[in-house]
Amino acid sequence: MRHNRATMYDAIYKLAVEFQENLKEYLSQNPEQYQTMEQIEGESYEKYRDIYDFDQDAEDIEDDFDQPGAMGVGVTDSNGVMAGYVYGYNMTTDEMPEIDLNMSNQMLAEQYGVKFYSQVPEGFARQIYQLMSQGKIFYVANLALPQYKIKLARMLKDLLTKLRQAGYQYITFDALSDTMNLFLSEGRIPKAARMAMFGVELVAMIPDEDGWEHAQAIVKI
Repeated sequence: MRHNRATMYDAIYKLAVEFQENLKEYLSQNPEQYQTMEQIEGESYEKYRDIYDFDQDAEDIEDDFDQPGAMGVGVTDSNGVMAGYVYGYNMTTDEMPEIDLNMSNQMLAEQYGVKFYSQVPEGFARQIYQLMSQGKIFYVANLALPQYKIKLARMLKDLLTKLRQAGYQYITFDALSDTMNLFLSEGRIPKAARMAMFGVELVAMIPDEDGWEHAQAIVKI
């Protein structure tokens, strides 16, 4: 009886949400959902507005999907309305902090507060720039999932699978406190079990010039 009840609940839940494995294609067929995403942005980032205006309007989001390499995964409700998403595109110099590429790793740590979490070759800034120029680094521009949070892990795993298949080596993203809590414990120590679950390795974090309320993460996939 318990098994049948669980199966029934699973079936109901599957009817409630649907994964959009190709978010770009879904949006091309449902362009009105850009407006829904704008509303989700406003709700998700409202509490951060005193620090930085992160939420984007529909036009900005649509422009993101015109960038080279744009792809993502989304979740829609039973009516086909966007409920959450993660997406991005090939990293460019616009997403890369202005750093002297000739700097040593030690200088990066001293002058920019870069915190390294794994062994990296000397001249890491130049290596990242070269990989970026080759289209090997994916910038995760946005992650929002105010509902159905239980589906976050699958959404991220699906995107990572697509990125690995496409030949990307690293992802980067701008992290606020909620995002940092997903992969860092107190003292900004990586949550090893969570990293292992996704098969990724935190390489470095670059804090904003105003501190660690906002930082850019570099992750090897």
